[in-house]
Amino acid sequence: ALVDERPFESAGARRVNGVPGWMFDRAGLARPVPPELRSDDRPYTMCAADGSARISADDNPALGVDIRLLVQRLHQLCLAEGVTQFERMKLCGVELEAGRPCRIEIKPAGDQMGTEATTLGADLFVDASGMNGVLRRQVPSLNDSCPSPSRKDICSAAQEVCAVDDREAAEQFLEKNGLRAGETLSTAGLNGGFSIATICVERDFKHVDLLAGAIADGRWPSGSRIISDIKEREPWIGEREFGGSGAIPIRRPYDRFSAPGIALLGDAACQVFPAHASGTGVGLIAAQILAENVAGYSDPGSTEATSAYLVKAQRELGCLLASYDLFRRFSQSLSAAEVERMLSTGLINRAGYRAGLEQQLPRFRLRDYIQLLGAALRSPGLSIRMLPSLAKMPLVRLVYRRYPAEPSVRRTRRWSRIAALLFRVRPDLP
Repeated sequence: ALVDERPFESAGARRVNGVPGWMFDRAGLARPVPPELRSDDRPYTMCAADGSARISADDNPALGVDIRLLVQRLHQLCLAEGVTQFERMKLCGVELEAGRPCRIEIKPAGDQMGTEATTLGADLFVDASGMNGVLRRQVPSLNDSCPSPSRKDICSAAQEVCAVDDREAAEQFLEKNGLRAGETLSTAGLNGGFSIATICVERDFKHVDLLAGAIADGRWPSGSRIISDIKEREPWIGEREFGGSGAIPIRRPYDRFSAPGIALLGDAACQVFPAHASGTGVGLIAAQILAENVAGYSDPGSTEATSAYLVKAQRELGCLLASYDLFRRFSQSLSAAEVERMLSTGLINRAGYRAGLEQQLPRFRLRDYIQLLGAALRSPGLSIRMLPSLAKMPLVRLVYRRYPAEPSVRRTRRWSRIAALLFRVRPDLP
């Protein structure tokens, strides 16, 4: 069964997102085709706030995906497999047996009290309800080890597809910034070190894609506010045709995101690529890992089954996401001038930049290391500040690849303490 509080026609994210093709392959899904695929060869340029330094990826590995249509495709696949769909329904009760969820009650969203509830029983419940974890919060055995992300670990993001009202003005914007239609310009660091404001005029000059994000700690404007500022500054941008906004957790995945009878996916598990708050591809892969690891059990919600998912997801995805969380934390400390310095000196080089777009760990060649050494000599102060994050990355990968294979509370708590030391935070597990 698939339960959603919203109508299925408006469920999921309502935006365009960059998803590398390899993530569809790993998730066992066919790569998108038009109109779900909006772009697949869009050069991506990141520049400093003052425009004085930039870096480009002409072979951008991320596919521009209309997530509305991807969600629609996923719903159709569910129907084809015989999944019963419940739309406009909200969770109103959870029944536990020995701490394990066994039944849930759902009611029509927005209806008056007293409406008869529908009861659903299952061996395994999957919470993919987002950062708030609607089901997770009703299961104390899991929720107690999933602390709410702090405001500094949340990105306020927004994306819009708008009409182009004045083609001539749009062409002037592109010429001013040294771009062609279809190329993306992302300004970094304007609203704190971890922030972007992105504009892409589509090749037909009928639409412009806008994307913005910043840390939601109260110091910086929200993603929606940043987009409003872009529109005020660029009056050739017309009305929004579709888009969305929201808060995205960007901390490393929870140390434990499964328990008997329940598994968390996506934002509910903090499974998001921290460097640029992208969760679509990560969530799809996590879902495939879950399916692969519980399918062979007569009880897919057993301790053994849910632990198998947890271990594999931490060793494969957690390793990647936690490594990039180190860099994300460093980037938040940067000023606009320091972001410019990172770009102008080459501390952000092409290999690392493209790896971030591809959502994979960098694969440096000898020339890349030589280039980074030269950049470090040109900017020793920033290099010294960045060094602890870079030095910890191999250790973080080692720790996550050794996530405890056995469902032992003692071993998992010990692992959680080690991970917390690396990130200098409190352990997730009490």
